[in-house]
Amino acid sequence: MKASPQTPADNPAAKGTLTGKVTISPVFPHERIGVSNEASAEVYTAHKVVAYKEDGKTVASESKLDGKGYFKLELSAGTYKIDVLPHDIGMGTFKKQPETVVIEAGKSKNLDIELDTGIR
Repeated sequence: MKASPQTPADNPAAKGTLTGKVTISPVFPHERIGVSNEASAEVYTAHKVVAYKEDGKTVASESKLDGKGYFKLELSAGTYKIDVLPHDIGMGTFKKQPETVVIEAGKSKNLDIELDTGIR
């Protein structure tokens, strides 16, 4: 029996990795001494990073954020639009939203995202 060729989606070498950290801030109107000024784990885990294909509509992959805001996506080589959902963070601004990234086979790329809550 002859083996069939692998499609890019089946070939792990044709995939790359997108990792990064989403920062959600500020979470308080002013800094408080002796109190953590970071968003709680629940704020992060309620959100996910979504990779859309170039059309900006078709979901290629998604990853829930961990309690510190980190994410990891395994993606086939190609160009993607990256967004953070839901859009419910105060003013909800994501610089250059959605961000376009190019994933190369066998390589890892880092993308850190800042969400501004609008709290001042």
